[in-house]
Amino acid sequence: MPLPKPNKLEMSLDELINDTSMRRPHVVILGAGASLAACQNGDKNGSKLPEMRNLIEIVGLDSEL
Repeated sequence: MPLPKPNKLEMSLDELINDTSMRRPHVVILGAGASLAACQNGDKNGSKLPEMRNLIEIVGLDSEL
């Protein structure tokens, strides 16, 4: 019988990095500056485009995060 995995607080940094199991949902958002650089006045409808420093506010994810 395999030994139970230690609690995350008991794991070393190397163990945490190498643990690729998915125990909870998460979101990764990459890029945001290229669109803003290309369309400084917003999209075709005039909506402001986000960059990484204001992405949460522009997209309206404040309440989710």
